[in-house]
Amino acid sequence: MTIGSFNSKTAINSDKPGLKKDMLTDWGPESNLDFDKVYKDVDGNELKWQYSDKIEGRGIETINLDAGLTFLLRNKVGKMGLCYAATFITSPDDRDAVLELACDWWMNVYLNGEKIIQTPRASGVETDGAEFTTWGNTPVKIRLKKGVNTLLLKVKGGTMSTTFCAWISNPGDLKISHRKD
Repeated sequence: MTIGSFNSKTAINSDKPGLKKDMLTDWGPESNLDFDKVYKDVDGNELKWQYSDKIEGRGIETINLDAGLTFLLRNKVGKMGLCYAATFITSPDDRDAVLELACDWWMNVYLNGEKIIQTPRASGVETDGAEFTTWGNTPVKIRLKKGVNTLLLKVKGGTMSTTFCAWISNPGDLKISHRKD
């Protein structure tokens, strides 16, 4: 599921304080993930969650092409957009897993409402507010609980597009779906 763009006013390359504010601002989905809610962008336009069970767009070329989503195709959001994506991971037991991430260009990720912090921290996190940046593959360890886990990604595009890839290495018996069932 995807929604956006909440904001496209920040000039990325010249406004690091604005970028950091965008990445640290809760535009609604972070604190109240309500898929029926109608949100407003900075110009007052209505934003609604869009559901799909297919991958739309390309993955980041050097990464997993089957795990990517381009917000341009799903939400008509190109460069410098600020969008969210959500999915559900159902686990038969409590377990550790490795989540692989890549984005164009800034991203924060939440699992069951808790922000995922990468170790070591991204080099620019203090100035841009993003835990994940770059097209490169960034693995991060996560702890899944038994049952349904909610993964929320907040992506701010760079000057090319607003794109991300996310996948779990060796998913085994995990069920990954855009529905919470």
